[in-house]
Amino acid sequence: MLLKTTGLLAALAPLAFVALQDGPEIPPDPGPMRTDDASEPAELAPELRRLAEEVGTWKAELSAFMGPGMPPMRFEGVETNRMIGDAWLHSVLESEPGGRPYTGIGQISYDVATERAVKTWIESDSSALNVWYGTYDMERRERILEYTIDDGFGGERTRRVKSRVLDPDRRTLDIIELDEANGEVPVLHIDYTLIER
Repeated sequence: MLLKTTGLLAALAPLAFVALQDGPEIPPDPGPMRTDDASEPAELAPELRRLAEEVGTWKAELSAFMGPGMPPMRFEGVETNRMIGDAWLHSVLESEPGGRPYTGIGQISYDVATERAVKTWIESDSSALNVWYGTYDMERRERILEYTIDDGFGGERTRRVKSRVLDPDRRTLDIIELDEANGEVPVLHIDYTLIER
């Protein structure tokens, strides 16, 4: 199910794609997380255990692609991620694109019943609640979600969000518009570097 979104992510227009780079090897899955009784492992899906890899405070270097022939708008931000229980990663991204304060807040998980990755997202410049669904690739540590936005002409455009853990200190996120005429067109790229875990 794809839902509409507005705000910063809806306003950003595409230009050129920044490809994901393969990074160093990531340590293997740490195994089951522990309950209060350290002798009894909690029964968590590995996709849920992997959420802990994104916990911490991260420097975010953002590139927003504004349109054909235009250079990307570059700005920095800080993303702070913490676990809510064992199944949800709570994320707060703060930045100042174009000199205007922006806050985006998300919750990310993996719905074991439907075997889908799920994310909710709200933004300081929009009243919309966005819900994105997709998949999680265990080997690549990559989450791929999709959502729709209004195209301004009574229709919709579909966007794909690819987020990937490259190594314990680096992550990336790409938002790509799926355009029938032009294929995959970039909207936003973020490079994350860990500041503190």
